[in-house]
Amino acid sequence: MHLYGQSTPTSPNACFHIVGTPEFSFGTIDQTETVEHTVIFKNDCDHAIEIASAKSSCGCTATVLRNDHIAHDGESQIQIRFTPPKGSNGKVLKTVSVYLRGEDQPHTTIRFSAFVQPDISLSPKLITIDTAYTNSTVKRSFKITNVGDRSMEILIEQPTATLYRRGRTGSIDFGNAFVTRAVHLSPDTLSLEPNETKTVELLLIPDTPGKIMGGARLTDGKNELYLQFTCDIFNATNAKK
Repeated sequence: MHLYGQSTPTSPNACFHIVGTPEFSFGTIDQTETVEHTVIFKNDCDHAIEIASAKSSCGCTATVLRNDHIAHDGESQIQIRFTPPKGSNGKVLKTVSVYLRGEDQPHTTIRFSAFVQPDISLSPKLITIDTAYTNSTVKRSFKITNVGDRSMEILIEQPTATLYRRGRTGSIDFGNAFVTRAVHLSPDTLSLEPNETKTVELLLIPDTPGKIMGGARLTDGKNELYLQFTCDIFNATNAKK
């Protein structure tokens, strides 16, 4: 989890640069945690520098805290504040681009990453069912674990799923789709103590050949994760006797 700055080497203002080591670690953070870091710039040019803007990617903000007009040998500070987007899990990458007055391209691009650790984990996060037949019942399961240090109540929302029909040749027609209610999860709520693991069942009863793709949100009000699933469905008449 590092942050580093890289100046455009061809810029006439390359002498305006980040002070100190260009890398630092945010460490592991929670899904709802906000972290901050202040980047210091030094003007070693023989002329004044003006920061036009600091533009950030989704999920963070960048604010010039002090001196957007920097004289020779002066300094400026930019504060970067990051809150993980909803549903973040694992390593995330973001950027902040610093523009100087009179330059069309970013003078400095700051890239940072963080490892977002929610208090709940899923295994697996993706359920793939290679073959199912119409009017049959397919069951799969996944495990949810409380990896935090507090008791929690988990809400398991019923899945949203889209079925893409098969064409006459048997191939998937992604232009012919509709929402299906053929997928269900049980239970829809459960309680977990720290380090406790429970099993959730996925039940699929397809009635139309095609491909189902969908997902479901699991949340305790603070953290949220998403289960994803896919299933290839064939006509029951094609099933082996």
